[in-house]
Amino acid sequence: MKDGLNYKNTFLAIILTSLSTWLLVFGETWLFSIAPETALTILVELRIPKVLGAISTGGLLALCGLLLQTYFQNPLAGPFVLGIHGGASLGVAIWVFLIGGLFIGSMIGTWGILLSAMLGSLIMMFFIVAVSRRLNDKSSLMIVGLLMGFFSSGVLSILAVINPADELQVFYFWTLGSFQRIGFLSSLLYFLVSLIFLVFALKISSRLNLLLLGDEYARSLGVNLKKLRKYIIWMTAIMIGISTSLVGPVAFIGLMSPHLARGLFSSADHQDLTVGCFLIGGSLALFAEVFSSGNPMVSFPLNATLSLVGIPLFLIIFYPSLFQARKKVKKRSRG
Repeated sequence: MKDGLNYKNTFLAIILTSLSTWLLVFGETWLFSIAPETALTILVELRIPKVLGAISTGGLLALCGLLLQTYFQNPLAGPFVLGIHGGASLGVAIWVFLIGGLFIGSMIGTWGILLSAMLGSLIMMFFIVAVSRRLNDKSSLMIVGLLMGFFSSGVLSILAVINPADELQVFYFWTLGSFQRIGFLSSLLYFLVSLIFLVFALKISSRLNLLLLGDEYARSLGVNLKKLRKYIIWMTAIMIGISTSLVGPVAFIGLMSPHLARGLFSSADHQDLTVGCFLIGGSLALFAEVFSSGNPMVSFPLNATLSLVGIPLFLIIFYPSLFQARKKVKKRSRG
């Protein structure tokens, strides 16, 4: 069994490495076709940060999706569906429009966006957790999350209307999502942080397995549920806040990666799924970046690319009967 898992993880790692190599060497222009000094500058200042940013963002959001789906025991739980991304975006909007407009482009502005995104996601996460304790129906929680997402969008629209065009433009381009706004040192630190969270998720994977079996069973085996849930809340809020502040809100990866990992590994063991989710999330982010920046004439928005890829994947995973039904109808009509 472990040999099969190692083989699949190796396969995912090869995909991740191949996409990374393509972005590093080829990208918009081939590094072999330009002067070595220029190629080195492009590699260090643009392409390495972009690749590390994509892997880190995809891996973190995939881990967030896995943790949230385990916490709420709902396959549709994710940063976007539960409104946590909306909370982070609202925090950034409040900083840009009301407080940090004078600090755009400075170190204060950068740290302000980072902290406001984490604070916004944390507040939204606490609100969702508080609501979940009062609702017995888990599907109702998804409705509350969607409503909070709409609420955040409404506040964002009002802030956008009453603020100057320069600040609105800054925020609008931030919402499109991009891996190209991270510097070299920031990308190295970001990648290191993502690996730390990966190790931490692996550390609590056995307790996450017990959480799936029910609170009473997990508690009988010595799991401190209150402490574990606090870990999950803080981890997801910080991960979403960091990724959102650096690259903007990125859709679908947090929702889809855990389902792709479960389908690939045919397992619900978090020890198996954690590394797989990280690799799948990083590969999806790299693939989206390859598609977005593959044309030297025009660069497509990252979230638009992820939506075009994510919606078909969502339908295939959650509604396979749609495609199976068509096949059965065709067979019956032929018969």
